[in-house]
Amino acid sequence: MTGLRKEAACCSRAGEFAVWVADYHGKERKKEERKKERKKERKKTEDGPIRRDHGYSIMRPRMSLLNDEKNIEKLSCTDLEQVWGTLKEQSLAKFNPSPLHEFCHVKKPTTPYKRPIQQVTADLEVKFRDMFVADQPQSEAALFLSGVRAPPLSLSNARSAEPQENENSLKKLMTMAIQSPNYLLQRAAEITEDLLHDCSVEEQQYYQENIAVTTREALRMNVDTVGQDNDLWLLFKSNRFTGSICYPLYTYSKNKNPNWTKKLSSRFAPSDVVTKAMQDGISYEGDSRDAYLKKNPNKKIISAGIFVHPLVPWLGYSADGIVFENDLPTKLLEIKVPVKGNKFPPSTVQKELEYLDANGHLKHKHGYYGQVQLGMALYNLSACDFLNYCICADDIVSDTVMFDETFVLDLLERLATVYFKKMLPHLCKNN
Repeated sequence: MTGLRKEAACCSRAGEFAVWVADYHGKERKKEERKKERKKERKKTEDGPIRRDHGYSIMRPRMSLLNDEKNIEKLSCTDLEQVWGTLKEQSLAKFNPSPLHEFCHVKKPTTPYKRPIQQVTADLEVKFRDMFVADQPQSEAALFLSGVRAPPLSLSNARSAEPQENENSLKKLMTMAIQSPNYLLQRAAEITEDLLHDCSVEEQQYYQENIAVTTREALRMNVDTVGQDNDLWLLFKSNRFTGSICYPLYTYSKNKNPNWTKKLSSRFAPSDVVTKAMQDGISYEGDSRDAYLKKNPNKKIISAGIFVHPLVPWLGYSADGIVFENDLPTKLLEIKVPVKGNKFPPSTVQKELEYLDANGHLKHKHGYYGQVQLGMALYNLSACDFLNYCICADDIVSDTVMFDETFVLDLLERLATVYFKKMLPHLCKNN
């Protein structure tokens, strides 16, 4: 302002002074505007892409340093905290073993129940009616159509009717479970629909063709796999989360740095390994049931295959048995034949088993707990008798496990997320 006063003093007239002031401020504004424009140009050059004419000439000395391997220092695992954990999945993926079903000469398994639906004609209706009558000759419909009632069942052929009675009871149980599902299963079905909507077209097509089932297919699958020792049983469980693997997958979903490719490949890889406990479980399952019925003479055990519920067909459960009382299903039955039972009586075995607590109850943080909880959810049962059979004493020690709603809700939500975001893409890639 000192210079401004000196020059203003030289002006003889006020008008000339005003013109000079306006001209002065105009020049100052133009200077500020040019400064702002230059600042914007510099910022645009720094933030924008490297131009071929100017940026490359600037970056060329730096790029030459990068291309010189002598100037690159080696990075050790200790330079970054836990860098080996971060790079684990990327490094291991290169050396993952390939399962047999990925080879071109191995035939891909297909479900026998995926057939095109025929148009229902009059001849087809007659064919179905004859098939139903032949399958259920003692039903009211069969008796009405034939007009002939068969004599009462004699003791001599009562034994031959047991498989048919088992099948009828099993169908009755499944019909009840499908028509009146557990409310947690309905919640899981809603989550299933939302997650499937976000899947790719290929994944949705695979799901509809290989995973989804109708009520009739679910009934047939369970009946056809009773005994759990045939190829159909292995096929149906090969692309679903079943009771034996649900808890390990549930706990692994909480892993902050998971390797799902390796986890799923190892869990669903074909295996011919049969442990001593598995062999004893197969050999002494009948003895285990007999020991249970001795203590519970008013109950009946129905054999079951794999149960795939139409609401959540990505899940499966193979029950060791369903307990019926007064012709109504009351409990799930899970049988274990521990190796320690070969030498010790039930009172000793109960204290030695690592999956039982000090009071003989099944521990909540164990795979068997997740296994029976999934079975109760699918069959809509409120309790499970968990048996441990001791071979040396021909006796059992049992624990009644109640349905855990809080645990099952978290279990189903986590398994659904894992299946549709990890398992379904894995299946599409390998099939």
